[in-house]
Amino acid sequence: MKNKMRLLIFIIFFFSFCFFEETSNAEIIKLRPWEYYKFNIIAYSQLYGEEAPINSAEHFEYCAQMDCFTSIKADVRITKDDGLILCHDKGFTLNKEGKITGYNQHKQVLITNLTTEQCLSLEYENYYNDNSYKVTDFETYIRICKKYNKIPFITVRDEKINIIVSKMIPILEKYDLVEKCIINSFTKETLEQFRKANKNIMLSNVLDPKATLTKEDIDWAIKMGNCLINLYDFPPVELSKTEKNNEFIQYARMNDVMIYEAISDEDNVEELYNLGIQGGQYCVIPTKITEQDSAIPVDFNDDGKITALDLVTLKKVLNGKERPPVKYLVPLDVNRDGLITAQDLLLTKKILNKEEKLWQINSYLLKVL
Repeated sequence: MKNKMRLLIFIIFFFSFCFFEETSNAEIIKLRPWEYYKFNIIAYSQLYGEEAPINSAEHFEYCAQMDCFTSIKADVRITKDDGLILCHDKGFTLNKEGKITGYNQHKQVLITNLTTEQCLSLEYENYYNDNSYKVTDFETYIRICKKYNKIPFITVRDEKINIIVSKMIPILEKYDLVEKCIINSFTKETLEQFRKANKNIMLSNVLDPKATLTKEDIDWAIKMGNCLINLYDFPPVELSKTEKNNEFIQYARMNDVMIYEAISDEDNVEELYNLGIQGGQYCVIPTKITEQDSAIPVDFNDDGKITALDLVTLKKVLNGKERPPVKYLVPLDVNRDGLITAQDLLLTKKILNKEEKLWQINSYLLKVL
């Protein structure tokens, strides 16, 4: 009787251990947000028509509600009392009523000469509608990104960098976005300060507008780790210039350095993607990214289609029995919780069985290397 009891206890323990091991293995694979997408489409300026001024809370809300945008861009400036507000330029140009009007560098009030309270009290001259829009602080922008599950794409201007870093990191930590944001800067020195503060935060180095991509740029990004390169092409995007960079783009991809296009006012996602570009800032609402490009689960066996065979491989990956081919990063994290679990397997089954249309989850796909 005792032997039978011992055997029963052993069997229960063994299967409990196996179940626990499978469950824990299913949660080992973690994704960073930009790895959900084959192309990271970043909402920039002027795309909102007559909705709201750039860098306003209303602008961010408007962009965040569009499924096509995976990231929202903001420009961070530091105030006289070391607060963080959002503005593209160094200062504000004010009209006779004291409202922010079109920027004039010869007639501006520097943000570094204004307190945070003074900045946030300023109202924009409204060219759009009857609404009132005011200057926005950094944390409000981060809250909006968190609310809509968008990637914060943060351009940092090169003023009082040590203080900016010390102020930004705690806010990003508060909303669990340190490793889910991208810090964008024109200077390597600024990015190096962020790297000192956090070894995992994603960095983005914008090249000089007159510069072309070089091996030295890529090697620096490799050395920094978790660093992409932004090719600066002011609209319209000069695809011919990008094509000249093709050799170095391929070198970057081989070394796991992503290449983005800094600015585009053309609907050219497919063209850029075919050139090896993996993201870009858009002044228009892109429409030409196809269902297949934006929302197709992993084709593990490389037969050009998604079938039950791919689902079998996915099961093995979920159970920790197999890793996907190096060509593919990880399987589909459909529910975007940063983990690959049985819930993702269930949702993938629905896609394969055509119970859910691909366009309904068109922002849940991974990066293809």
